[in-house]
Amino acid sequence: MKTALITLLLGMVISNAIFGQSVKYTEAMEQQISTLYQARTKEDYMQTANTFERIGNAEKTEWLPFYYAAYALVMHCYMEKDVSRIDAICDRADDLLSKAASFQPNHSEITNVQAMVLTARMQVDMSRGMTLGPKASGLLQAALAQQPSGNPRILMNMAQSLYYTPEAFGGSKTKAIEMMEKSLAYYDSFKPESPLHPNWGKPYVERVLGQWKASK
Repeated sequence: MKTALITLLLGMVISNAIFGQSVKYTEAMEQQISTLYQARTKEDYMQTANTFERIGNAEKTEWLPFYYAAYALVMHCYMEKDVSRIDAICDRADDLLSKAASFQPNHSEITNVQAMVLTARMQVDMSRGMTLGPKASGLLQAALAQQPSGNPRILMNMAQSLYYTPEAFGGSKTKAIEMMEKSLAYYDSFKPESPLHPNWGKPYVERVLGQWKASK
């Protein structure tokens, strides 16, 4: 009887500790995700990336902190004017995505951001598009296959690739607009797995789609 009581109490202590850690993790992630979605400068994105990475290192088995850290770094690269810094930041993003994939392999959101890293690398030298462009497109196709039910962020990136690729190499502004419209429609029905899972991009799609249609 005494042994059973001790076992029960020990189990309650462990359960409470795990629950406390879970609540702390969730609260930290919710706060940082909100901060990420409100970021406006490359410094904002870098600071948020650093915080997400610290959360990931503390939790050790969660993929989302590393995913968000990598995404924030990509957004930093998109705003970075000193192209000599981009490759090093992209290398860090790739490392973080590898960590995320080790906990959550073959996930469309991770694969999608891996494609975004390649796009960021093209800013360093546009001649890289000849090799990195097809690789990025391949990753987007892989991401689509990983989530055949549809992911608006994948369609968003596919649309951008179509829009900015010359027609001689398979690009099409008309098809890009159609793809972006499809992305926007998917946002209306897309439901993330949890409040912590990726749900970014809709305001950007709405803005870009409006710009593309206005320039036709």
